[in-house]
Amino acid sequence: MATLISRTLLPPARDTRLLVAKWVIALLAPLLVFNFVWNGEAAINQILVGFLLPQSAIGFYDVPTLLGATIFFVLFYAALTALVGYAVAADSGKQNPIVLWISMLVFTVVPIVLISIANDLFVGLSFTVLAWIPYFLALWLWRKLRPAPATPPLARVGTLDSEQQANLMNRAIAGGFWFGTAFAVISLMVDLIYFFAGQYGAAGSFILIWMLLRTVLLPCAGYFLGRLGGGICSAR
Repeated sequence: MATLISRTLLPPARDTRLLVAKWVIALLAPLLVFNFVWNGEAAINQILVGFLLPQSAIGFYDVPTLLGATIFFVLFYAALTALVGYAVAADSGKQNPIVLWISMLVFTVVPIVLISIANDLFVGLSFTVLAWIPYFLALWLWRKLRPAPATPPLARVGTLDSEQQANLMNRAIAGGFWFGTAFAVISLMVDLIYFFAGQYGAAGSFILIWMLLRTVLLPCAGYFLGRLGGGICSAR
C-alpha cells in the first residue's frame, strides 16, 4: 500500500497533476458553495448533534429523519468523490479547463447561490434561467468567432492493456485522494473559525472531535472512492 500511494500520489505525473487540478477545482467549488452558502455543513452538524445530544436545542430531529439525512449526505459526498476519480481517469485532456470551470460555475454555483438568496426553489431557478441566457449567448459567439478544429477519427479502438489500465487507475486514485484532501483541509479551516468564535455552543467539543476525525477520514475515503471511479471508467 505504501508503494502504491507513493507512486500515484506523491506526486502524480505532470499530465495527471493538470487533470487532477482541473477536476478538483471544477467540482470542489460547487461543493463548497453547497456546504457553506446553502448550509450543507450546518445540516451535517445538526445531524451529528441530533445523534449525540438528542435533547440539545439544535438536535431536534427524530431518528428516521436523522437516518434519512445521513444516508443522503453519505451518498452525495461519496458519489461526488467517485465522480472526480472517474472524470480524471476518463479525461482526454482536450477540454479547456477555463471553459470547464466557467461552465461548472454557471450550471452549479449560480443556481445554489440564487436559490439561497431567494430562499425559494422556484424563484431561484427562475433567476438561474435568466442568468444562463447571456452565458449561452456568449458561448455561441465564442464558437462562431473561434470554431474548434475538426476532430480526426480514431485510428483504432480496442481494449486497454495492463499498463494503460494501471495508468487510468492511478489517475482516478489521485483525483479522488486530492479532492478528499482539499475538501477536508478547507472544511477544517472554516469549522475552526466557527469553533473559536463560539458558534457551536455546548456541542462544540463533539463537533471538534468530528472535525478532526473527518480530516483523517476524507482523504482515505477519497482514495478508495477514486479507485471506484477508476474501476467504473475502465469497465465502461
